[in-house]
Formats: sequence, C-alpha cells, structure tokens
Amino acid sequence: MGGQSVRDRYSLLAAQSLVYAFRMNLSDVSENTFEAVGVCFGLLGSVLIAVQIHAEWVNPSPSSLSLVFLFGFLSNYAFWLLYGVRFRRFAVWFVNVAAVLLQSGLIGVVLLK
Repeated sequence: MGGQSVRDRYSLLAAQSLVYAFRMNLSDVSENTFEAVGVCFGLLGSVLIAVQIHAEWVNPSPSSLSLVFLFGFLSNYAFWLLYGVRFRRFAVWFVNVAAVLLQSGLIGVVLLK
C-alpha cells in the first residue's frame, strides 16, 4: 500500500464491497428482511418530501418546482400505492401512502405561494 492515497484505498475497499454484494445469493435473504428494508428506504424518501415541504413553506419566494414535476411524482406514488394494494406488498403500499399524502401536501404548499 506504499504509494496509495487514503482515497485510493477507500475506493478499492468500496469496489471490493460491491463485488461481494453482487456475489451473495439474494435468495438467502428472507422475505421479511427485504420487506423491512423496503419500508425503511421508502420512508426515507418520504422524509425527503417532508424536508422539501419545509423548504417551500419557509421560503417566501415563488417555487421553482414545476406542476409537471409535482403531479408526475404524485402519479408515480399513486401507481405504486395501487400496485402494492393489488399484490398485497406491505412495503410498497405502506410507504406510498405516506408519499402520496406528503406529495399532495407539497403540491398544496406550492399552489398557495
């Protein structure tokens, strides 16, 4: 490791970790584990929408978010909500209920500006 920088060593470690992740057998991971991780990642996305709502609320200037963008994401969340309900996938419908509600709130805040 003589001439390697710290960044190079971390890059190598990250690359090795990715190779390991792709080699692991995903069928060994339980369905419940995937479901729990899916809920966590989905709720993280909803937290980001909440952060955007706050940013729009406290900023008095006109929003830079287009209605096409806002309604496009609302449509996307609504579709995945229906998909989750139709196929009884808790992680999918649960996080998309939150996303639809929050995205609707974001649209409301932007329209009130």
